[in-house]
Amino acid sequence: MQSTNIQIVEKIKKSKRGKIFFLKDFAFFGTGNAIRHSLSRLCLEG
Repeated sequence: MQSTNIQIVEKIKKSKRGKIFFLKDFAFFGTGNAIRHSLSRLCLEG
């Protein structure tokens, strides 16, 4: 199984440009806290 970060990045890359994401869009990748941490790390990375 892939890490939460990788799954989130792949979903974002496959989506149309300009799509707005919500926490529930990533709910099947892990717990709410895991998703929040992954999104936070991705934002810090740029």
